[in-house]
Amino acid sequence: MNNKMLIVDGDPVQARALTRSLRLRHFDAVSVRDAEAALAEAAATLPDYAVVEQQLGDASGLALIRRLKDINPRMRVLVLTAYASVDAAVRAVKLGAWNYMAKPAYVEEILTAFGIDPAAVVADIKTPVAEKTHSLDDFEWKHILRALNDHDGNVSAAARALKMNRRTLQRKLEGRQGRAGKDIVAEIRSSGQRQRRAELRQAYLAARLMRPAGAA
Repeated sequence: MNNKMLIVDGDPVQARALTRSLRLRHFDAVSVRDAEAALAEAAATLPDYAVVEQQLGDASGLALIRRLKDINPRMRVLVLTAYASVDAAVRAVKLGAWNYMAKPAYVEEILTAFGIDPAAVVADIKTPVAEKTHSLDDFEWKHILRALNDHDGNVSAAARALKMNRRTLQRKLEGRQGRAGKDIVAEIRSSGQRQRRAELRQAYLAARLMRPAGAA
């Protein structure tokens, strides 16, 4: 096995964070944003590892698994997703995925999922620790906010979706940029309520336009 790793993720922030963390650990990591770019890169470099986001815009990352393995049958493909499900995991494995993981996932967890011992992969000690962890912190924070938005600010539901203890999530909320967790949650809930009111207003106006002339 070589140290070439392909990252396929439509979100440039997430892709950059993971790619940079892998490079700090001396992996030859490259990120692309869509299936066609992934296949071109795989054909050119023959990576032995690929991290594929399950949802690539309107396309499914699962469809990439067999095509990548056709290029290099020894390639270990890890499917990474913020919306994990048992059905998708079973399908990914049947298609030839090496592993399937829910986000957020730290680089050490990803390496372990590939069968690589993180302790045997030494990070570049010349790079300040704060600089190394900043992008991964942003990566995790983005998924926390997404989970909170998806669950209308319900911390317990968001924690379950993130596969995280509720108290752990609460501590992360309290510690982020000195803002109180309850303020962040309140802001998200308020935003959700405004959005729902706007959607109801649009539905109401659409219904009025469709009402027959002369109707009460």
